[in-house]
Amino acid sequence: MKPKVHGRKRYLVNHGLQLSYSWLLIFCVGMIILIFGLSLWYINKVHLDLFQRIVGEDALPRSYINSIQNQFLINIPIAIVAVSGLLLVLGIYVSHRIAGPMYRMTKNLNLIGVDNQMDTIQIRKRDQLKEMADAFNHMVHALKDRMYQDMRLIDHVRTKISHLHESLKGESLDIRKLSDQVREIDRLATELKDRKHV
Repeated sequence: MKPKVHGRKRYLVNHGLQLSYSWLLIFCVGMIILIFGLSLWYINKVHLDLFQRIVGEDALPRSYINSIQNQFLINIPIAIVAVSGLLLVLGIYVSHRIAGPMYRMTKNLNLIGVDNQMDTIQIRKRDQLKEMADAFNHMVHALKDRMYQDMRLIDHVRTKISHLHESLKGESLDIRKLSDQVREIDRLATELKDRKHV
């Protein structure tokens, strides 16, 4: 039976990962905007100063040039703040495609450690980490198969011990038969022990 695909009810499932990813995006793009904006401001200043020298103060007053330059300086932080808000939302939205599968795998791994429960995970079509989820599901199937084989082996050992116990209760003891049963139990116990070390 395939596990149910869960639609995520919230986008912020791993605060640390998603927010650090978003802040990294904001920092990188903010630095680009700052450098690009200051470069434009400087180029604009040089060209306006040169143009003013050519046409004169009467045609292009210094107050007008200062007003244009101040607009540049005011708009740089406004652009950084506006783009940062957009990038925060975008970073959380994009990173939840990674954080969601990681959250499901971590939750299922914790269940194995605490409750000895093993369940596969199903991730959504557009989620990332598909290869990791497939490897996780393969591990779960292999562990379940191994547990099943171990339980069968333990049941086999119990049956042999029960037969040995019945033989010991009997009035006539067949040493050869008892010896064979003890050897078989020892072989099964060794096989079980070897399986634990694989």
